[in-house]
Amino acid sequence: MNKQNLIVLSLSVVLFLTISFIVYSWSEPTTAMPTEYNPPINTSSEGQTKSGWLKINSPITTPMIYDGDDCDSEGQNCSYYINPSGDSVVSGTISSSATPIQSNHITTKGYVDGLFGGIVQEESLSNVSYVVGDNLSCSDYIPDSIELMKSWISKTCTAYHSICSGYSNSCTTPGLFQSSGLPAPTCSDYVICGNSYQSFSCTADSWNAVLCAKMDNVLYNNKHTEQQCRIWGGEMVTVEGDKKICKFNMPSCQGDWLQHENWSTTVANSANQHQGPVYTGSHDWSNTPRESFYCFYDSYGLCDLNYNYGLKGGYVYATVTEIGCY
Repeated sequence: MNKQNLIVLSLSVVLFLTISFIVYSWSEPTTAMPTEYNPPINTSSEGQTKSGWLKINSPITTPMIYDGDDCDSEGQNCSYYINPSGDSVVSGTISSSATPIQSNHITTKGYVDGLFGGIVQEESLSNVSYVVGDNLSCSDYIPDSIELMKSWISKTCTAYHSICSGYSNSCTTPGLFQSSGLPAPTCSDYVICGNSYQSFSCTADSWNAVLCAKMDNVLYNNKHTEQQCRIWGGEMVTVEGDKKICKFNMPSCQGDWLQHENWSTTVANSANQHQGPVYTGSHDWSNTPRESFYCFYDSYGLCDLNYNYGLKGGYVYATVTEIGCY
């Protein structure tokens, strides 16, 4: 045996003895595995728990979690996935509560559709509610509320010529969701027979939804609120025991406000006649009709209470200084 072979043999013996010493001298640890240790994510069928957050770095362009059962044989074209930085698609329902009550709860379309079936009173920060139903009013279902908008249903009217049998025409009102202070939608047209024209009009009379507001204490007839009264420069007053109306320092109700009965304050007005001026009556704040008288005017434009000169005439009314509206 030459020197080189002897050296190789010696190294082999040394390596064998070293490995044997390590193997036979090692014993299994008797202490428990550290609690902070977690096995790495692997391909086993066992469930795994990761205590830290999971991050998928480049070179993946769009990190996503796929449903492997739904992918094709090459692991592509998956229908269901979670994309943290974009849209996600899942099958089934994601819900944190059968009856969601918290702002962060997720619910289903069926639950939301159920809320809008029949009567809907979806309260928001502005206390606005959308009520669905044929010809319903806000006060029917939401106490102390006023109507803001109304969804009108289209109506078709057909008119016939009064002379020419069989001649007719139709028009259809538009279906509009508009302010309740505006008049109902209308349409108009005419029926023609030869040189005879007969005009007609049609007005919508049905609606299927109203938008209601509960912002403040409502006034009489649930049409306006105390807050709106103040915004228009009026003063809320109570009349006839418990009816709340708005008292304006002006001669007439503004916008879509309506006068409540004859509540007003007036001062006398006058007209000149041959014997001197004649005056209307007046009244303090009360439910009193506006005072007036009728003048027959002569060729000089003077008023006569009794004799008709065959010229123009007209009423002279007391001047309204305060008016009660709702």
